[in-house]
Amino acid sequence: AAIGLLAKLLPKLKGIVVHTSGSTPFSVFSETSDNYGVLYPFQTFSKARAISLVDVPFCIEASSGEVSKILFKLAKSLGAKPIEMDSETRQWLHLSGVFSCNFVNHMLTIAQLIAEEKGFSFDLLKPLIKETFAKALEGSPFNSQTGPAMRGDAETIKKHIALLSDIDDDIRELYTNLSSSIWNLQNNTE
Repeated sequence: AAIGLLAKLLPKLKGIVVHTSGSTPFSVFSETSDNYGVLYPFQTFSKARAISLVDVPFCIEASSGEVSKILFKLAKSLGAKPIEMDSETRQWLHLSGVFSCNFVNHMLTIAQLIAEEKGFSFDLLKPLIKETFAKALEGSPFNSQTGPAMRGDAETIKKHIALLSDIDDDIRELYTNLSSSIWNLQNNTE
């Protein structure tokens, strides 16, 4: 939304105008310049952590072949992997990123909060977390799914829901919805 507001405030520009958003259409700058596009680095960024851009996918969409060529060159100069991608596909990629990054991190945050509240170290979970990610990245997340929801272990799920009643209603509801989603996805996909 902020990019769209900015685009309306800018005068007509002669140079190339680019944004780096995964969820904003590239056409947002169509009234601002004849030369516009998107240079979207598909990576998570935090102020406190420096990261390398080497091999990071950079999704590019441009108003012309000339602008595209310049954006590809810029991405390559950073060591990134430029890839041409339209706005609709980029929005789906962004959504997938929210599931695979933001929501996963939120789950880890909940696990850490439970550990802290119940008096055990989050470090105990780290080998499990590492193995979970290793299996998902080496093969298929779908094929590496484990746990009570995957097994249809209603008894354990009920116990977990009862435990969560002492912690937080939102987390209990999230647990219930995720367990249902795991069961449904694993049992309704051929």
